[in-house]
Amino acid sequence: MKSILYIILVHCICSSFILGNIPQKIYSITRQNLSADYYHQQADLWKKELDANAQNKEAWFNYFMAYKILFEKGKVDRFSYERINEALQKAIPQSFESNFAQYALTQDINALIKAYELAPKRYETYADLISYYETKGATSQVMDLCKKWLVSGEYSSGMLHWNYNALIGLDQNAVLLTAGDNHTHPLWLLQHGKNIRQDVQVLNLNLLTQSDYRNSMFNHLGIPTLVSNNKPDIVSHLIQNIHQQSLYLGVSVPKGLVKEYEEELYIIGLAFRHTTEAFNNITTLTNNYENKFLLDYLHTNLLDDISQDIVHQNNVNYLPAFLILYDYYQENNEWSKANTIKNLSLKIADAAQKGDDLRAYLNKSFKNRNSKPMIEISHREIEEGFMPLDYNLNLYASATEVSNEMYEAFLTDLLKRKEFEQLQAHKTYHSDWKSFLPTKHQNLSDDILFKNGAPNDKNTPIQNIRYESAVAFCDWLTTVYNNIEHKKKKFKRVQFRLPTEEEWMLAASSSSPNADTNTIFKQYQHKYPWKGLFVKNRQGCFLANFNNNNEEPCDDCKNATSPALDGAFFTTYIDAYFPNQYGLYNTIGNVAEMVQEKGVAKGGSWLHPYSISTIQAKQSYQKPRPYIGFRVFMEVIEEGNQNNVRKGMMGPPGTLHLQGKLYMDETEVTNLDWLEYMYWVEKNDTDNYRLVIPDSSVWVNSLPNSISFLKYLNHPAYFNYPAVGISHEQAKAYCQWRSKVVNEILLLNPNSLKRVGTVLYRLPTEKEWEYAAKGGLDKKQFPYGMESLINAKKEKKANLNWSSTESSPMKESMVTVPAYSYWPNAKGYYNMIGNVAEMIDQKGIAKGGSWHHNKHQSKIGNKISYDAATPWLGFRCICETNL
Repeated sequence: MKSILYIILVHCICSSFILGNIPQKIYSITRQNLSADYYHQQADLWKKELDANAQNKEAWFNYFMAYKILFEKGKVDRFSYERINEALQKAIPQSFESNFAQYALTQDINALIKAYELAPKRYETYADLISYYETKGATSQVMDLCKKWLVSGEYSSGMLHWNYNALIGLDQNAVLLTAGDNHTHPLWLLQHGKNIRQDVQVLNLNLLTQSDYRNSMFNHLGIPTLVSNNKPDIVSHLIQNIHQQSLYLGVSVPKGLVKEYEEELYIIGLAFRHTTEAFNNITTLTNNYENKFLLDYLHTNLLDDISQDIVHQNNVNYLPAFLILYDYYQENNEWSKANTIKNLSLKIADAAQKGDDLRAYLNKSFKNRNSKPMIEISHREIEEGFMPLDYNLNLYASATEVSNEMYEAFLTDLLKRKEFEQLQAHKTYHSDWKSFLPTKHQNLSDDILFKNGAPNDKNTPIQNIRYESAVAFCDWLTTVYNNIEHKKKKFKRVQFRLPTEEEWMLAASSSSPNADTNTIFKQYQHKYPWKGLFVKNRQGCFLANFNNNNEEPCDDCKNATSPALDGAFFTTYIDAYFPNQYGLYNTIGNVAEMVQEKGVAKGGSWLHPYSISTIQAKQSYQKPRPYIGFRVFMEVIEEGNQNNVRKGMMGPPGTLHLQGKLYMDETEVTNLDWLEYMYWVEKNDTDNYRLVIPDSSVWVNSLPNSISFLKYLNHPAYFNYPAVGISHEQAKAYCQWRSKVVNEILLLNPNSLKRVGTVLYRLPTEKEWEYAAKGGLDKKQFPYGMESLINAKKEKKANLNWSSTESSPMKESMVTVPAYSYWPNAKGYYNMIGNVAEMIDQKGIAKGGSWHHNKHQSKIGNKISYDAATPWLGFRCICETNL
């Protein structure tokens, strides 16, 4: 037996040695991409073959290919590359190899055609010849070469399967844009060689940079021609002009080219469908995966494929779609399908050496966000536990820290789902609580130690859990709420999450970051939510659950004889002590609260002295601790359908209620508003009057007949039109003036002052502007803040430059319109999209588009740049009240 093992071992060693010294065929880098060391080694081996026989064509071809790939990898210089070609041309002139090498260096298409004529069965010429003949409109040659390439067997089976799945799931007569040759050729091979989905028009973005070919294809598609050869312009042109067919973008198209349109792209498998309308891609994605895709090759590959490593990397493109389906199957309690696609995703990731990354993602992002819970919790029970954070738009905070009872509901749901791995991952850890006590208190009875709540009581805060467990709880709660269907449910869709450190500090301080009394957000005037430096009330009772072991007991506070000076040695009830002005309990003390930055907690705890339990202080942790818990924040993603979002209440002059103590102008600031401002400055601040005059000359360079618009500001016909020609500095000065004037008026009207308090007008932040523009909808699904820009009567809902996006049977406005034109959004704000782009607090950035911009430029999420006053730029103010 030992002799047999020895023979086998020697054979393996010898085979490996021999293989390492035999030169291997060199394939193009698109078929097999190995290390530079491998190609150096192969070049040396093939050079030895040439030393033995200088006329060996196979050796010359592979020797040249090794250097070609080394040059492409940047491992040899062009001189060395050219020297190999010169030697090849001398040794075997007028051969297939010499013509192929000459083409590779010079891109002389005649040399490539000559190489093909000399050896029409050599597949190496096919790829570039196909692209060449495609640009010349030589369809018969393209078809012939595609068929020959398939017959040769020299195309990766795995890549053909992948591209079949990319092609098969598209709509009839679709247009598919790919990034380049390597992503286009296999599609053409399937279409011309196998007659698969010949109805789909495949466009190669690289070839479209050639003007003659591009314009020929655009004429074929029935869309306008384009002068620019730049890829971003080509992509935008296709997106803006293809309306009759469904347009798809392959996953190979660089994200940077489609960033402007990312909210209009929906993944349906291995391509993205573009549409400006809301589109439920789950139905298409599910049908493609379950009924159309050929997936056997992902499970078991029975064919030898030298491109297998490239196939494995390419298969990673399945994962985004598969993970969406994984969540979808969980939503519908189709656990078998969910597990199948999860296991297939892991198999794909493992083959591409990305398995650890995917497992980390699945563990970190454990979400049942679309899966209906198996426990009963009412929407009212959740909603009543969250308090709005004034000045913070769609952000709410839990009134209390998460309790043991609520966290136990999360664990119970996992148990009922039989998610045993997750149940183990999110367990609570245990501590020896008495070990934290000073020696003098370690013999106290449990009745004394836990008089106001034991650490494991249902109404004391959860602690001793991992950061990932807090995140998972938030994701679970998101699922619970979003899956509740009830007509009285406040919000359609929300996201529960940990707060950022800045959000937590703002919630704890219950102040506006923009108020005059608190102009620098990170420099709070008070260390504690009760707006003072003290930590005891007048009776000497502590105002939070700190570590007070070194303090003297108070004389006349309740339970003055208790050794626990603040009422608890460890955690106490989640609603103990007084809440802050937002209604939040225990932002200071009890347990330090995790924020989004892992390892950072805020507010101190029962273990920390009051000196480091402040709004500004941070507590660090590396693992579960008995003094670390968390509080959940709720971000409203979609308030409801447009029909049931309540229009904002009237607030300070000209504004509607936005959220909390924030109000926003119902319309853009008008010429009449600006004239009132100018009149006041002229009467009260004459020296600065010239500084507030808008630049009326902005019309001159924008319109051919601009003379009439030179009186745009002062002519009564334009009083209700938006003010333009205004700089960012002028807009900010207007807000300051308006604050001053309105506050003076409020002082003269005690009833109004009592209702709104002191006010502050300013330019909105980008986040505030987008929140108002959404009108309560999800901008990812409704990128214009409304379900459609055109109503059932084919009437436009916004004043945009429609001529650059689609033909219109109506005469469109070419400049501004009155501020109350068109339809307001669901919150009552007019012209958030169109009319004039609106300045925000960040100079140089405007939002919402204008009469000058097309609808794609005018989406809520887009930014429009400016560096001076223009006739398409205006603004509206936001107003903070009760400062």
